[in-house]
Amino acid sequence: MSLRDGSLVSSATFGKGDAGKVTIDIKGNLSLDKGSSINSFVNAQAVGNSQGISIGAKHINISSSSGIISNNFGGIGNAGNIDIKTTGDLNLVGYDRSVPTSETILSAISSGTDGRGDAGKITIETGGILSLNNGAIISADISSEGKGNSKGIAIDAKDLSLSNFSSIVTGNLGTGNAGNIDIKTTGDLTIVGSDRSIPLVDGVDAARLNNSSSISSNSRGKGDTGKITIDTKGNISLDNRAFISSEILRAKGNSQGISIVTKNLKVTNNSAINTANQGSIGNAGNIDIKANGDVEIAGLTDLSLFNQQGSNSSSIITTNLDGIGNSGNINIESKGNIGLSKAFISSFSGGKGQAANISISSQKLNLNNMSFIATDGFSVGGGNITLAISDLLLLRNTSSISSKSLSAEEKGNGGNITISSPLIVAAPGNNDISANAFQGSGGNVQITSQGLFGIQFRPKGQDSPFTNDITASSTFGQNGTVNITTPGTDPGRDSTELPNTTTDASNQISQACSTNNRQNKLIVAGRGGIPPNANDPLTSDLVWEDARAVSIQPAVSSTPNNLGKLVPPAVGWVFDGKGKVTLVAAATPGQPTGTSVACPQGVGK
Repeated sequence: MSLRDGSLVSSATFGKGDAGKVTIDIKGNLSLDKGSSINSFVNAQAVGNSQGISIGAKHINISSSSGIISNNFGGIGNAGNIDIKTTGDLNLVGYDRSVPTSETILSAISSGTDGRGDAGKITIETGGILSLNNGAIISADISSEGKGNSKGIAIDAKDLSLSNFSSIVTGNLGTGNAGNIDIKTTGDLTIVGSDRSIPLVDGVDAARLNNSSSISSNSRGKGDTGKITIDTKGNISLDNRAFISSEILRAKGNSQGISIVTKNLKVTNNSAINTANQGSIGNAGNIDIKANGDVEIAGLTDLSLFNQQGSNSSSIITTNLDGIGNSGNINIESKGNIGLSKAFISSFSGGKGQAANISISSQKLNLNNMSFIATDGFSVGGGNITLAISDLLLLRNTSSISSKSLSAEEKGNGGNITISSPLIVAAPGNNDISANAFQGSGGNVQITSQGLFGIQFRPKGQDSPFTNDITASSTFGQNGTVNITTPGTDPGRDSTELPNTTTDASNQISQACSTNNRQNKLIVAGRGGIPPNANDPLTSDLVWEDARAVSIQPAVSSTPNNLGKLVPPAVGWVFDGKGKVTLVAAATPGQPTGTSVACPQGVGK
């Protein structure tokens, strides 16, 4: 089935009564192109509900300002739900990049309200890839004139891809709550702000591509954001101004936060995962991340983007408060490693509220290139930081961990920092751990480690921009405490205490020799020549050698005697019981040979 050039399938109400439901169920493909649409509307002045849209197909392609839309355009009633199922892919392309245009209408799957009533829920199930590109959007929102709640968006796909100014969004510009966003994929989730593999087009297209791609739930009116929940069996990648965000912006309401479960998480090139209160009354939501593999957060890794994106080069995971309320907590659990480069993880309070807490667990945690983990605050003070690292915590190139009160006028306290890691290493270059304050009290720093290298506690006033410092001081208030413990570490554990008495030489002589045998002597004169114990066999650990100059003679197997007969070489010796030793070629039966101890008779016997 194909709709082109402004074609449409529509059901609407203009008076009193509901709009009918639109149902399309085909075994082939569905294509919407060049301004075509499938609609269900409640128009202005109408009183009634949209019954929504239901579509089933193999593949669905929506392109060039086309869409599937259920909306209340100013009447009284609910916009209907949109339910889409495909056995294959669903591709949503906003506009044709090869044709420059000033057209602002993008391709969309949308449910919204401009009147009194709820925005419908959008449910998408695909057996293949769900792809949004070139300004495509999936949205469920309330306009500035709307009064109602968004019922949110639910997506279940194999892979999900957003690129080039594309977005999935629930929002409130009027009065009501923005709906939740629930995303599940059996494969990967990829968000790219602009695809650098495709040449930019002059004019409005280039301006659009300087923007971002995102999954977001926002409130700019009176009401809460929805919660964003993402559960992927594969990897999540955010690149080149890609965002997952939940924010209240000059509004009154709370952010419901972000929850992510994935294999590996990668956030690069000015991308972010964030919740925020920006000039609003309400709380910034929590961020919870669980990764079965690694977490990488890196700033401007591609230098070719510098001119496009300016000096802002950080990638972040943050909960930010710049209003009245509290910042959100950040919890990150990784079964692999966490690495930050030109990046930061922060719960920051620049308004009248508490900076929240940060909890991180991983095998290794690497902070590099001016990266930091911080819960700093102005009015109330810093939050708490808890790091549970099973292998190594490494700080390099002006990186830091801090929970500080930043205001010189307010009596905020420094937060508490608790770090557990077998090994903590700070390379030279002003890498600090600090829980400081101005008017209030410094926080408490508790570090449990087998070894700290390159960083140490500095009392108040002794920290320096040229050293790696652990501090918990206050400029005008009470200093905090720093406790560093090394459980199970004993400096003398592998050493042996030497005796403080001399050795009795008589105990070193074999008792096989009688004390009557005065001609037998054994003198311990140092290493070499004898084993430590006379009963032990000789070993290869000998240092004695014959240093006399001797002439080297050819080796022979036997020598002649005085009668000219060949004498076989000796292979052993025998004792005759009177102390006489005879070298022999072979032992006679009954004669003892070898190196066994034999003592001669005493003198006079």
